[in-house]
Amino acid sequence: MDFSEFETARGGIWRICAVIDYATKYCLAATVTPTSRGQDALGCLRRGVVQGPNGSWTSTTSVPTAA
Repeated sequence: MDFSEFETARGGIWRICAVIDYATKYCLAATVTPTSRGQDALGCLRRGVVQGPNGSWTSTTSVPTAA
């Protein structure tokens, strides 16, 4: 999970939260809010779980083993 802040031209601040699978370089979810509450972070995590591969954090693909 990554957090970034961006200041607008008028002095406002937008906070971006992103759930990223760094192994596959895939962004599972991203939210943009003017606040940085725990509720905002949990909402982003929930979206990542729902929108992620197979709707879960774990991968269901099997890794081939040497014979």
